[in-house]
Amino acid sequence: MHKKHRNIRKLLLILVVITVAIAATVIIVARPDLQLRIIDTIARGIFEIRMTECHLREDELVSLSPEDIKENSEIIFNDSLLLVNAEYLLSDNYIPEIVEYKNTGVLMNTCITDAYARLSHDISQYVGDRLFVRSSYRTKEEQAALHQSEGELALMPGASEHQTGLALDVYVSRYAGYGFIKSKAGLYVNLYAHKYGFIIRYPRGKSNITGMVFEPWHIRYVGLPHSEIMYTNEWCLEEYITRLEIGKFYAVNEYIISRQKGENLLIPSSLTDLVISPDNSGAYIITGKKVR
Repeated sequence: MHKKHRNIRKLLLILVVITVAIAATVIIVARPDLQLRIIDTIARGIFEIRMTECHLREDELVSLSPEDIKENSEIIFNDSLLLVNAEYLLSDNYIPEIVEYKNTGVLMNTCITDAYARLSHDISQYVGDRLFVRSSYRTKEEQAALHQSEGELALMPGASEHQTGLALDVYVSRYAGYGFIKSKAGLYVNLYAHKYGFIIRYPRGKSNITGMVFEPWHIRYVGLPHSEIMYTNEWCLEEYITRLEIGKFYAVNEYIISRQKGENLLIPSSLTDLVISPDNSGAYIITGKKVR
């Protein structure tokens, strides 16, 4: 009799486990945001990217002023790593380089068009959906009007990334705002935008740093490898920039990164594909690939 009871208990336990597993599966399937968290956690654990401090000799460095850099045709100077928030405001005379994206009426910073084109193309190819832009570049005057009409729901002029043209609020048909994450395209953007140079600017769990709640639709261009570093280490832009100590050089896979201040910047002479961006704190971030 006792053996029979034990078998019954085992059978009941198995049934409970199966029922819980089925219920969990149903919940996960019905909650794309949970799918995102699970896949996100696994991906970050597998593909962690580390920054390693490296030291360069003086004869490996070239001293250039920002003005010289802007005139150097072999160096890309853009705004890709500008930190913009309530503490680091854009100057009143800030004017970004803006272009219309493929005759769509969507205005964006010139440095993000190619990356956005690749992201949009791949969503269409792999997900079978079309990505749209609800909001992109705004002038200071447009941001001021929005702030006045919406109050705290819209950032004050100078504190919004939309004034740089580097930020895009994206959506797909029938899925916008918080609903975006419920779409396959929304999952794709949140999981893979970093591969294209974009980050989710206001990620989950970072509102105490960014001052903004989770916005799965708001993507921001920072360029490679910065987007991958931030994604795998779960850093928001504020955290990432503070981790780049002034004057130091960091090796990240095939890249060298350095954040510097001063009248002149020390540029590694052996790097290719050089990109230099101000960070809106008085410093510049230098990024380049090591020659193989």
